[in-house]
Amino acid sequence: MPNRGWFAPTVPLQQLVLLRAAFMLTLVASCAGAQPLTVGTLTGRRGSDFGPLVTVVDGSSPSDKNGVLRSATFVWSNAPCPASAKIKFFQFQFVGVLPHLGYRLMLFAERGPFDVHDAIEIVTLDPPVIIGSAYSTVVGISSVTSCGGPAKAGVGPAAVYPGDYEGGDTSPASPFEAGSVSALVQASELSVPGAFRPEPRVIRFRSPFLPTLTPSQPASPSPTPTPRPS
Repeated sequence: MPNRGWFAPTVPLQQLVLLRAAFMLTLVASCAGAQPLTVGTLTGRRGSDFGPLVTVVDGSSPSDKNGVLRSATFVWSNAPCPASAKIKFFQFQFVGVLPHLGYRLMLFAERGPFDVHDAIEIVTLDPPVIIGSAYSTVVGISSVTSCGGPAKAGVGPAAVYPGDYEGGDTSPASPFEAGSVSALVQASELSVPGAFRPEPRVIRFRSPFLPTLTPSQPASPSPTPTPRPS
């Protein structure tokens, strides 16, 4: 039997190639299928709204993993409305034990109030909101002035409270009413378009045809040819 050597494979080369191809396809599929963390919903067609001075907590799309939320998108019934909208984040909790089980929404972060410039507004959550309790974090939106209010979504359920709701109270029934609709509001781990300022471009790979450029080293101008004496 021929000596294969220490590094010689014991699996036929064709199988190795197939295994490597299968691994690469799995890796590409997992990267392509990765979705950004979002909380809330933007599903539905803009129609009626909840009115002013109200807080709507979305129960249709809680967080499904941990992460960091950097922006929020919402639909408002009127614009412009200065300092009118707050984005709030609650943890949906069970309190007590059966048969005396209660429900509670605990506010753990809020951002705003935000100016509403357009009917569809995108705002930066500064500082970002850290989500550390997957499957229990929900987003809410508050109208804190009499100028407009959050628009209604096409899905639900939701919990609606008067005023600038801060959470904390316990109820014997779930605050998310069956058949209710939520507000058009969604927080995302993606940054607001245009808010990211990239670093100055640097050409890092030297080419035999192009000079290597850095922000502190501008391209040298072409030398001016010296005229020949006639």
